[in-house]
Amino acid sequence: MSTVRDLARAAVLIGVGALPPLAFSWPQDEPPPPPDGAEVAAPVDGGERDIADLSLEELLNVSVEVASNREKPLREQPGAVTVFTEDEIERSGAQNLADILKLVPGFWIGTDTQRALGASFRGMWGFEGKVLLIIDGIAMNELAFGTLVLGNHYSADQIKQVEIMRGPGSVSYGGAAELAVVKVTTKGSELNGTEAVVSAKISEHNLFNNNYVVMTGGESDDWKYSLSGFYGMGDFSNDDFGTLGGGSYRQKGNTDTEPINLNVGLAVENLSLRFIYDRFMYEERIGFGALGAFFPPEFAVLQDNYDHSFESFNGSIQYDWRVNDKLLIRPKLTLSWQHPWRIQLLDGRNHQRAHRRVQAEVSALWDITENANLLVGTTWYTDRGRFRESYQFDADTFYGGRDHVTYHDLAGYFQLEVDTDVANFTVGGRYEHHSYAGGQFVPRIGLTKAWEKWHAKLVYNQAFRTPQIDTIAAAGQAGITISGEESQALEGELGYQLSESLYLQGNLFWMEVDDFIVYNPTKFANDNSGTISTYGGEVMLRLQKDWGSLSTAYSYYRTDQNSVDVMSVAGHSEATLGIPNHKLTVLGTLDLTETQSINVSGTIIGPRYACVGDPDFVCGTPKRLNPEYDFTVFYTRKLDKMTYSIGVANLFDSDVDYIEPYMGGSAPIPGLGRSLFLRLAYRF
Repeated sequence: MSTVRDLARAAVLIGVGALPPLAFSWPQDEPPPPPDGAEVAAPVDGGERDIADLSLEELLNVSVEVASNREKPLREQPGAVTVFTEDEIERSGAQNLADILKLVPGFWIGTDTQRALGASFRGMWGFEGKVLLIIDGIAMNELAFGTLVLGNHYSADQIKQVEIMRGPGSVSYGGAAELAVVKVTTKGSELNGTEAVVSAKISEHNLFNNNYVVMTGGESDDWKYSLSGFYGMGDFSNDDFGTLGGGSYRQKGNTDTEPINLNVGLAVENLSLRFIYDRFMYEERIGFGALGAFFPPEFAVLQDNYDHSFESFNGSIQYDWRVNDKLLIRPKLTLSWQHPWRIQLLDGRNHQRAHRRVQAEVSALWDITENANLLVGTTWYTDRGRFRESYQFDADTFYGGRDHVTYHDLAGYFQLEVDTDVANFTVGGRYEHHSYAGGQFVPRIGLTKAWEKWHAKLVYNQAFRTPQIDTIAAAGQAGITISGEESQALEGELGYQLSESLYLQGNLFWMEVDDFIVYNPTKFANDNSGTISTYGGEVMLRLQKDWGSLSTAYSYYRTDQNSVDVMSVAGHSEATLGIPNHKLTVLGTLDLTETQSINVSGTIIGPRYACVGDPDFVCGTPKRLNPEYDFTVFYTRKLDKMTYSIGVANLFDSDVDYIEPYMGGSAPIPGLGRSLFLRLAYRF
């Protein structure tokens, strides 16, 4: 009983994290030695072994490339990192990337302008250019405002592994990695064969959400190819939306989403090419601050549904040049063409942009000695934005009197790693100069130590984020001169393997962002709204047994200071609007046989504050909402070539609301209720 009681007590504290996140993928002849004589696990992403087949010690000592230059065990990665493998994603029941991020400590999902969904992190709204998404080596944030648009956008069935750096990654990745980095590897990039997946949610109100994925890949002696495609459809919600002014409209049948993704890869010896086409279309009428559902006829533009879409064409070419056994040079060219925030009204009017980025990068890794290496690189990009047409304003003069604008950015960076018997040291820095925002240097310092069953980390990071093309232009239209954001973060982590099957890990953090950029509804534009800082902790407990596994995590933040008025809650200085201070996650599997399991995943969040009613349609006094919980339970069976799952999503039919984390004028938007969950995968 004491063991059960201790486990239950620990579970209340816990944080999910487990494996690694981000950075450069450098080939190497021999992996680094395991710490303290531990055995090296077979690669988790090799597809040959499920998570359930690995021991806890193997999981903790899997070598990965995340925050480090070369492969190192997770415990020695200089940063707080989390990894979800293909097996863990399947066992979570996640349908999309947003579902996965909900299970990561510090992350939550909220809504912004025009019902677009995005991620918050450690009490800060990260929607606009503060959380970087990379898919198969290509950055996927849209170029107009830098936003990471989630929702039913990126199918979980397409994903092989997700790596998250919980903290700034700007030294390696630039300013868009200001708060965190989400790095996705798709199944098509590693698949040898063909796999088809169909998944669906069917609600008790006869509302369907369907996803279809087809992936294929193969290789010969000196080349390999991959191809994956995804198509989805279904409503965002089956519940009514109520505006701040008392109006409402029926979301069921009026919130269709339709994501499409095509991902093609080709590698010939040391040369690799990749093309990603992505379009996310959804139907809505909430608009800017939910005005359209209750305003008089002159605002009838939002009285009817309209289509909103994000479309991008992305390509990259990369070459790995092995100069000698100590020096590797990697040039890379990436091209992105996008049509973000496109609106098509029923009366034929449109609101559409055309944005383009050309980016060139050269990086080099030098093995100075057996225990020291240096990564250096330089990157240059040019962004061009153009307004094609707009029903809201004069597109011909949007960019300072013109219909287009171009900005340039040049950066250089380095990261030195030295491993000693005392500890492992990481020192890095990046200098970036933007043609609008100017230049700044940001450092990175890390100290890690793994010994016997313990590990410890201490990391300090800074970041400098330049505003995106349309952020600058919209501010200019409102008479605002906007500047870049500057941020810093300090993190400490301590982990201990309690037994052969039980592992406990915790970390503390402090983060601050100066000149925080967020939408200001009184100015109808983004603005540098002030300084915000948060502090808190994240704790993770992992149990790995022959009968299954359990990961549970607890994360907490508290606002330290907040001069960003549109995100503050009067009388509650510890909280920011719309973001829960407390979150508990659970991911568990009970293996009935070698081929059958019962899986459960879920989140519980504490009370949060939201705008729920105001005759002036801005916010009024935020209301404290009840705690929220969302659990998925399902049965999975694996056959020779087929895997199928059946279960229930949102098991308790609880309210799942998406809240605007600033006073933008939108009331909470209800998500899906209880749904029957189905998934069928077949490997040819």
